[in-house]
Amino acid sequence: MRDVVSIIINIVVMAFIIYGFVITGGKLSTFGMIINAVAIIAVIITTHINIKNLKKRN
Repeated sequence: MRDVVSIIINIVVMAFIIYGFVITGGKLSTFGMIINAVAIIAVIITTHINIKNLKKRN
């Protein structure tokens, strides 16, 4: 159950990142772009790990 909640949180975080990116119209500074890239990579990795954990249990 904890993994499912974690995946949902990750999707919400990803949505916020994309939403913020769309709103700024890509007018972010290089620093902002790096932070976004790191955040997206972190979300993808944690989601992947959580999905693997879910598959192991079932």
